[in-house]
Amino acid sequence: MKTREKILAGVIITLVMVGIVGYIKSVRAYLTPMTITRAGITAGIEKRRFPMGQNITFWLENNRNNTIYFGSPCPWHIEQNVYGKWEVVFSFACAAVMVPFPPGETKTWAWDQRTFHTRAIPGVYRVVIRVSREEFYLPFNIG
Repeated sequence: MKTREKILAGVIITLVMVGIVGYIKSVRAYLTPMTITRAGITAGIEKRRFPMGQNITFWLENNRNNTIYFGSPCPWHIEQNVYGKWEVVFSFACAAVMVPFPPGETKTWAWDQRTFHTRAIPGVYRVVIRVSREEFYLPFNIG
């Protein structure tokens, strides 16, 4: 092999390895849990990419020293990004009743990818959770 061919082969191998490592890092980022902590409350989602039909699991932890309150028994809904605008695609009809959330507790929910009219399609979504004047956005992809 000539020197130029050896250099070219080395460059190609390096670029392929960098691409593989970058791909693995991006996949791992989608498959690891994501959490947001603000004002003593932690919201999290199981991962950021889900296949069609898999339940999307998410949670909220009260890390404060006091009880906080949900404004209803159904404090979350699902939004989809449609042409750059967030549209609600799933929510519950619940009475506006204050629900206590004691310190140290964790609430876990799952969404089965059903929307108001059908099943979720591939796209960009987010869970919106409201508790004690705080609003958490947990983005994820389907497909």
